[in-house]
Order: sequence, then structure tokens, then C-alpha cells
Amino acid sequence: MKKIIFLLFTISLFYSCDDYLDVDPKNVLTIQTYEDVKALMGAYLRSYSNSETLPNATDAFIFNSMKNYFVLQYYSDDLDIDLYLTDSWQARNNRGLFLQSLDWFEGDLHSKLWKEHYSNIGFCNQVLHELKAFESTATTDEINIIRAEAKFIRAFQLFKLMQYFSPYNNNELGLPVNLEANEVSTYDSKRKTQAEVYEIIINELEEILTYTTMPTAYNIFYDKELVNGLLAKVYHFKGGSGAGADDDYTKAIEYANAVLANKQLISTDNFSELFTYDYSLNGVIKGSPHSLVIYDPIWWANGGFHPIVSRTAWRLDIFCRQELVDLYDDNDVRKTATVGNTGAYVTDGGIITKFANIANNVDNVHFFLRAAELHLIVAESYARLGNNANAKTSLEEFQAKRIVGYSGYSGNDILQEILDERRREFCFEYDMRWTDLVRLQTGWTRNALDLTEEGQTYTMEDGDYRFTQPIPQGEELEYNDISQNPGWSIL
Repeated sequence: MKKIIFLLFTISLFYSCDDYLDVDPKNVLTIQTYEDVKALMGAYLRSYSNSETLPNATDAFIFNSMKNYFVLQYYSDDLDIDLYLTDSWQARNNRGLFLQSLDWFEGDLHSKLWKEHYSNIGFCNQVLHELKAFESTATTDEINIIRAEAKFIRAFQLFKLMQYFSPYNNNELGLPVNLEANEVSTYDSKRKTQAEVYEIIINELEEILTYTTMPTAYNIFYDKELVNGLLAKVYHFKGGSGAGADDDYTKAIEYANAVLANKQLISTDNFSELFTYDYSLNGVIKGSPHSLVIYDPIWWANGGFHPIVSRTAWRLDIFCRQELVDLYDDNDVRKTATVGNTGAYVTDGGIITKFANIANNVDNVHFFLRAAELHLIVAESYARLGNNANAKTSLEEFQAKRIVGYSGYSGNDILQEILDERRREFCFEYDMRWTDLVRLQTGWTRNALDLTEEGQTYTMEDGDYRFTQPIPQGEELEYNDISQNPGWSIL
């Protein structure tokens, strides 16, 4: 244990520099055996269940930052800010953060996201670099149980950076990427194209699918269902981007179906089971027939996200916009089902009750790659390909699991209905709505409340440059020869 503590300390010293893409392990770490590398990666994985985060290496989901969660909700269009910030004293405590986010530029979020995601990539680079020294002495299986974890996490982190920092429709403006821990001054620090970055992400994940090593109790993300699911998400997001290729949506369908073969959509009869599990199993919970991963951070026990996602332990109501409420059918189980002693997602009055389990006073559960998401990826991908027959079939299969007495879809805009289903199903799940808005480039207007002159509003235009985060000046632009994202040149 002393050695591992020393290793983590030296990493914290190394990663304290401002240039998070530079990862130089020389003369820093003193890893001497394969077991040292395994323990280092293991300490990272254990942080999901023991809440002890590593220096400069947060968990893969970045859920340990409440501020990230709040701001991404403020940036999105589901929360009724007018009611939220006036009806709840707890919400009013966050008024200052909302004020900083009114015009879709909270001064610190972009820097935090850049630092956290790139730091995790740097950590994985370090693990993979150290692992190479033991490839001739350790078995292939021993190597793979570590390598697969690091490659999955690294690919996921890079994908999140693309969602946040690469202008969606501009293939030329991808991101700088360094995957070698021992290349600091020699790596190409210029932006790669979106296509080049996606090729790196996809190659990392597809390599894991070739491994014949069986996962062990050590592993969390070395799970081929997770790999297939993440590939489906990547191809789905990439399909409409500047890097979009003709086969992206076909690939999204293929990889999503590879997971759905062993998963099932939860039905109207047992919908409440989606939110019911053993809350004593803090950390990463796997094995659900409906979700690839359920994540319950132990350090947020007793109501972690309640200030914005559900009724709090003090029964203070939080509201979503009427526009979202109106999207639900009157017989939609997401309005009528009971979880604990509350409604499932929202009430007719717009009160958010999603994730609430008031009986256990816990509401911090998060999902990573639900069967519902993969099913709707398939439906939308068919629609994007112009295959409306299969898209309609997939849509109706989904809606039959959400609406009591469902008799089929009778509208004439299948794609929009699928997009509306995504909004209904995934509302308030971390950045799901925000990243959908990035894909759709759809703007909206909101009120400035009573905080400025009466009647003032703030508008996000369709295709607005603010759908892409600015690259942090202090962390990156000072060090590498890359340009700021369009529209953010004032920073």
C-alpha cells in the first residue's frame, strides 16, 4: 500500500502542470513490477466504490462534480428556471451559478471539463506506458485485463471531449491528441480532424473486441457489451457531424443490436424496477437486464443530486418546462408509475421526480448505456438512413413499453417523434439533453427572470457557436499552436 500511495503522490506532482496533454513519466514513477501497474489501475477502478478519487484522475463519468451537472442542466432546455429558482430555497442557493450560465458561458465549466477529461487520458497513457515494460514477462491475459480498462476509459474520455469541444459540423476542427506518455515536446499538438479523432476512438474500442481474455473480478469496463454500446453511441453521434460517413448509422445499429440481443426494455408493468436496486451496492452496479451500468457514487449518499433532479429530502419541488411535460401522453408510465412514494419522471404540474427513492432517501443513481438508449439509437439511425418502416417498428416497440393501452404511432414525422422520445426518456440524465442539442444544433429562448430589466431574454440561436465549449486559454492555447473555437475569439 505504501508503494501505491507513493505512486499516486508522484502522479499528482506530475499532473499539476497546466498543459494536460503533456504526459512525461520519465524520472517520476518507480513502478517495478506488473503488480505495481495492476495496483495503480486498480486504485483508479476502486475509486468508484470507495469514493477515494486519485489526484488528477477523476472517475470516468466526471459525476463527482456537482457543478458540471448543474451547469449542463442550466445550459439545456428542460429545466423551468423561472419556477426552479423562485419556488425552492435550495434552488435559490444556486442562483449565482445560474446567473453565470444565463448566456451559455459559465466561466469555469470549459476549463474543468478540459482538465478533467484530458487528465484521465493522461492517466491512462501512463498506465499503458508502464504496462509495456512487462509484455514479455506477463501473460497476454494479465496484460489485457489492464490494457482493456485503460483503452476503454481513454476512448470514452476522448469522445466526451469531442462532444464538448469540437464544433459539430466542422470536420477540420477536431482536437489535439497525445496517446504516448513519453512524448511531450515531440508529439503533434495541432488539432486533428474530427475524422482522425473518431478513427482513434473507434480503433481503441474495436481492438478491445478482439481480445480473447476473459474479464475477471478486477475489471469494470473490460466488458464487451459496454464496448459495443459505446461504439453505438460514437457512431450515432458521429453520423451527423462534419466527420459523418455513409456507414455511420448502419454501424450504430449493428453495435447497438449486439448489446440488445442480451438486454430488454423494461415494460409498463414493471417500470418502477428501473429505479429499484440494492442501494447498499455503492459504486458500479452491473448485471441489470435493462442497463449495462448503474452508477451510485457512495460519496453522494442521502440525496446527492436532489437539488436539481428530484424532490429533495425536504420535499422541495423542482420543475421542468411545460414544453417537456406536454410531450408525455396521459397514459405514459413515466408520469403514472410510482417509484417510492413519488411519480416516475414528472407530474402534470411539471414537478421532477425522476431518480427519487424517498423511502430510502437516496436519489443519486445514474445510468450508463441503458437498453432504452441503445433501442432509440437503432430507431433514430433507421430514420436517418431513410428506412422509415424499420424506424417506425423500433419506435412502436419502444412506445409500447412506455404507454399503457398503446395502439401505435399515427403521426407523420417519425424522426421528430424518436427525438422527442429521447427527450422524454433521458431528461435530466447528466449531459444527455445537452449533447443531443449539440447534435441537433437547435436553439431556444429563456427569460432572465427578475434579475435584469423586465422582459429581457437570452437566446441560443440554431447552430449557435455556444453549442461548442471554448478551448481554455490558460490550459491549452498558451502552449499549443491551435486556434480558438469559432465565436470565442474574445477569450
